[in-house]
Amino acid sequence: MQKFQMQYENSYRNVEQAKINSQAKAQIIQIAKDVKKENTLTQALADTLIDKVLIYPDNRIEVVWKIQDFCMDMEAVKIS
Repeated sequence: MQKFQMQYENSYRNVEQAKINSQAKAQIIQIAKDVKKENTLTQALADTLIDKVLIYPDNRIEVVWKIQDFCMDMEAVKIS
C-alpha cells in the first residue's frame, strides 16, 4: 500500500509541475504576442520584459531580463 501511495504522490507532483510549466509557457507566448504588436519599446513593455538596468562607472550597461532565455524559449513556438 505504501508503494502505491508513493507512486500516487510522485504522479501528483508531476501533474502539478506540468501545470506550472504550461502556465509559464502560456505567459511567455502572451508576452511574445504583446512584443510582436509593438513597434517601439513602450513603458508597459519595458516593465514586462526588464527587471533592472545596471549602469557601471565605465559607461557599461547591463540589462537584467525578467524572463530568462526569452528568445531561446520562443524559437520552437510559432506566434500567430
